[in-house]
Amino acid sequence: MFQRILENILSGLKGVFNYLDDLLIFGRTLEEHDANLKAVLQRLSDVGFVINPGKCQFRRNEVTFHGHIISNNSIRPMLDKVRAIKEFRAPRTAEELRSFIGMVSYLGRFIPHFSTEFDVLQKVARHNPFKWTAEADQTFIHVQSLLSEDTYLSLFDPELPTIVMADASPVGLGLVLLQRKNDQFRVICYVSRSLSPIERRYSQTEKEALALVFAVERLKMYLVGREFDLVTDHKPLQTIFGSRSKPCARLERWLLRIQGYKYRIIHVPGKNNIADPLSRLVPPTNIVTENDMYEKNLVMVVHSLVPRAITLKEIRTALGADEILKSVCESLRSNRRVTEKPYSALVEELCIVNNILLRGSRIVIPALLRRQVLENAHEGHPGIIKMKERLRSKVWWPGIDREADTFVRTCDECQKVGKSITLQEMSRRTLPDGPWQDLAIDFKSLPSNKHLCVVVDYFSKFIECKVMKKTTAEATTAFQEEVFARFGYCYSITSDNGPPFNSEEFSNFCKELGIIHYNTPPYWAQANGEVERQNRSINKIIKIAMLKDKNYKRELNNYLLMYHSTPHSVTGISPAELMFNRKLRDKIPTMRERIEVPGVRERDAYQKALSSERLKYDSVPDKAFEVGDEVLVKRPFSHLKSDSKFEGDTGTVTSVDGPLVSVNTPTRSIQRHKNQVEWYDHRPTEKLREDTLPEAIKSGEGSPPAAVSSRPVRNKQKPVWQKDYDLS
Repeated sequence: MFQRILENILSGLKGVFNYLDDLLIFGRTLEEHDANLKAVLQRLSDVGFVINPGKCQFRRNEVTFHGHIISNNSIRPMLDKVRAIKEFRAPRTAEELRSFIGMVSYLGRFIPHFSTEFDVLQKVARHNPFKWTAEADQTFIHVQSLLSEDTYLSLFDPELPTIVMADASPVGLGLVLLQRKNDQFRVICYVSRSLSPIERRYSQTEKEALALVFAVERLKMYLVGREFDLVTDHKPLQTIFGSRSKPCARLERWLLRIQGYKYRIIHVPGKNNIADPLSRLVPPTNIVTENDMYEKNLVMVVHSLVPRAITLKEIRTALGADEILKSVCESLRSNRRVTEKPYSALVEELCIVNNILLRGSRIVIPALLRRQVLENAHEGHPGIIKMKERLRSKVWWPGIDREADTFVRTCDECQKVGKSITLQEMSRRTLPDGPWQDLAIDFKSLPSNKHLCVVVDYFSKFIECKVMKKTTAEATTAFQEEVFARFGYCYSITSDNGPPFNSEEFSNFCKELGIIHYNTPPYWAQANGEVERQNRSINKIIKIAMLKDKNYKRELNNYLLMYHSTPHSVTGISPAELMFNRKLRDKIPTMRERIEVPGVRERDAYQKALSSERLKYDSVPDKAFEVGDEVLVKRPFSHLKSDSKFEGDTGTVTSVDGPLVSVNTPTRSIQRHKNQVEWYDHRPTEKLREDTLPEAIKSGEGSPPAAVSSRPVRNKQKPVWQKDYDLS
């Protein structure tokens, strides 16, 4: 971003070039140089940029810029790029000499009379035992001087492919920066350094990785912002430097240091790695590197990761007694292949720090101390997840998760206090064959110390309930008798273990009626879930009624009507339909249903026809009362047997509406059915003619004759057995 900003600011100016914040101003003559310098300074002043005079050089014939020496005559590499070649020591073994010959043969095309010089060194390398002669030493110094001349180095070209070769030996690191042009490699620079005493104790894999990191950081001027190939002769580094690797803590820190570069790891055989002699022939020095500081910090981390009550000395002692870990450590130190499983698959993550084996940043605990580590980690009785997290952050060994899981599960205190109950799959009740066969019963508390006895049919989900003052067995059986009187006896009934249901009276009641009584497991309400679910809904209705200060009994009745007339979520049919084979009428408008039961209507019509025929012979004529008729009204009930059947006063008919008759009596107006009203019959009377009366009556003397009855007089005779008696 800064590079682009500065390029935009300096655009249009002549004789100026920048790399980040470094500016190079030039001109063919002194006057042109000064003019270009003034233009640049003015442009920087206009945009508010300032420069540090102490870091500036003016009117120089030669400057060092971007790793090169630029003069008025030429551009050549800096001497630092060939310093690694000049500081080569003489080979001490045939292997070191062959490594040097490999690099020389790679660059031999630039050396005159190369084959002659090369033959002397090859003879010494083939001689057994190895013997370094004076002629070989003179040839080595001559070839070294030829390679160190800057005429054999090339200038860096940003447009060409860039290759960085790096290698590590037990004593040093070496690297070569190359560029490829027309299928030929051009050397840009050589770099090498010796390893510090701490770095020399690294495993070979760590040394090779350090060489790559050192190469990238040392050549960052050439590598920032461009793709390049990172070449090594150590095959495992291709995996370790991959995106999915999980290296140990040291390697992970190094990978983070070069994370901002875009590179590709390429493996080549060791004989083709020309950086090998740079790492082997480097002169030894006693230096303290930045990595040494990292090592000290890592040792401090290791100390802090040791679990309480376990010292590093104990870990080292136990590590030496553990045959498997001891073999792994020896393989890592000698750069041999680790064969012990599962450590062989984790070799890229393993390292040794202060004689402590680490996987990443975690201590590998020997077998003798693992039980103690588990006990320390379980202080405070954490759960399985927290226990694993606590261990994973500090220590590791094969099967640590499994052992931590088992340790927590078998903890006596944790099991007694925090162990959760494992629930088996809930068994479902089979739907009965028909309504009112299998019932469930339960009690629910109500306000004012009352109780609600709830009965639910498993088939139709129909509810019967009653508010009760007591929950005794006697009251419970009495309610059951009421319910059975309406719907009949069931086959089975399920209840909890409450006192009324465990009583002998309720048990005898069920046996007498042939009902099987099932009790649910104690304190397991889910076993009687059908009625418990209804109790929850009823409880909601009662709470709403109490909240709104309403009569909860009336609201309960409204709920039952709603529930019985609504299709159930399980059956899809309303409880009333399954129970009575009809829908209940509520406040929601609906059409009147016509229920057809085979044979019912035909039988009803037949019976009514028979009744009509019988009435033709047995019935009395219709009572055709008329307004004004005087009638007798039947008493509704009598207090005494001596009371008359009809009221004492007669009444007069005022209206007739079908079978209903309205009558006015001297004391009140009443309505009665025609069958409760009878006509009042008056006794008939006849006037006597005066000409038929005796004279005594006419003159007012004597008594009037007895009334003559209009009915025929019965002929009275003495019984036969009285003929023998004289009755006079």
